[in-house]
Amino acid sequence: MAQPTSSRFLHQTKRCEGGILWTTAEYFSIQYVEKVTELQFLKAVDCSSLEEVFDMEGINVKEAVAVTQLSKLILQFLPKVKQIWNKEPHGILTFQNLKSVMIDQCQSLKNLFPASLVRDLVQLQELQVWSCGIEVIVAKDNGVKTAAKFVFPKVTSLRLSYLRQLRSFFPGAHTSQWPLLKELKVHECPEVDLFAFETPTFQQIHHMGNLDMLIHQPLFLVQQVAFPNLEELTLDYNNATEIWQEQFPVNSFCRLRVLNVCEYGDILVVIPSFMLQRLHNLEKLNVKRCSSVKEIFQLEGHDEENQAKMLGRLREIWLRDLPGLIHLWKKTPNQALICKVWRVLKCGIVTV
Repeated sequence: MAQPTSSRFLHQTKRCEGGILWTTAEYFSIQYVEKVTELQFLKAVDCSSLEEVFDMEGINVKEAVAVTQLSKLILQFLPKVKQIWNKEPHGILTFQNLKSVMIDQCQSLKNLFPASLVRDLVQLQELQVWSCGIEVIVAKDNGVKTAAKFVFPKVTSLRLSYLRQLRSFFPGAHTSQWPLLKELKVHECPEVDLFAFETPTFQQIHHMGNLDMLIHQPLFLVQQVAFPNLEELTLDYNNATEIWQEQFPVNSFCRLRVLNVCEYGDILVVIPSFMLQRLHNLEKLNVKRCSSVKEIFQLEGHDEENQAKMLGRLREIWLRDLPGLIHLWKKTPNQALICKVWRVLKCGIVTV
C-alpha cells in the first residue's frame, strides 16, 4: 500500500507506549492503517486546522477488513473538526476494541458515530462528550434501511454535557439498549427529551415505513426494561416538562441509588407515584434550582406498608432553591421514610 504523500500527516506527534499524542496535524490518513493497527490509544489536542480525524478516502474496499487495537480515543479543542470519519468505515476498518471515547470542545462536530459503526462497539465502556456542536449521537448512513436497534452491551458510564444543539440520539426510527449502564449524567442539553417508551405511534410509523416522520425524538427510546443496572442518574438543565414515563416496565431503574435533578424545566413532581415502586433502592435524592417543582414525592395510592418497602432505603434528601415547593409529600408517610440527613435551603413554604 502506498504511503501517504501529504507532508502534514502526523508531522508533529509525541509517541508514547502504545499510542500517539497528536498535538498539531491536519490529517490522520487511514492509508497508514497497516502501521497503526496496533495503536492502543490516540489523543488529538488543540489542532486548530483539523477537519477530519480518520481520512477514509482512497481506500480499496475490496481489501480485507482491518481490525484496530485502538481502545481509547480522546479529541480535545478541535474547533474545525466536522466529522471523525469522512467515510463510513464499515467494510474497511473495525473498532471492536474501542473501550473509551472522550470528546471535548469540538464545536463543529455534528455527530459521533455512523450507524453502521455502532455494531462494532461491543467493548465500549465509557462515552463522554462535552461542549460540542453535536446534533445527534449516531448519524444515519447507508447501512441502516429499517428502524434501527442500537445495543451498547458493555457501556457503564455515559456523560453528555453542554450539548446545546443535541436533538436526538438518532435521526430516524430506533430503539437503544444499555444493559450495564451504571452512571448517566446529562448536563445542559436543553433541547432534547430524555426518556420515552416505545409507543403505538412509533410502532405504527415503523410498520408504515415512514422512518423519517419521527422528527423530535427522545435521547433514549427504549423497548424493554430501561437501565436495569443504573445506579447514579444526574439530570441538569433541561426544558422538558417531565422526567419519567409511566409506561416503563416495573424493573426499569430498579437499582438506582443516587438521583440528582437540577434546573429541570417545568416539572411539578420529582418522583410521581408510579415511579415509587421502581425506585425502591434509592438512597440519596438531590433536587435544586427547579422553579416549578411543587411536590417531591407523590405517595397517593400506596398504603403505609408499601411506602416503607418502596422508599425504605432513602437516607439523604437535599433540597435547595425550590421557590415553588409546597409539599415534600401530601400524604403523611410512614415513619420508615424519615431520613437520616435533611438539607432544605431557599425553598418555598413547605408542609410535611
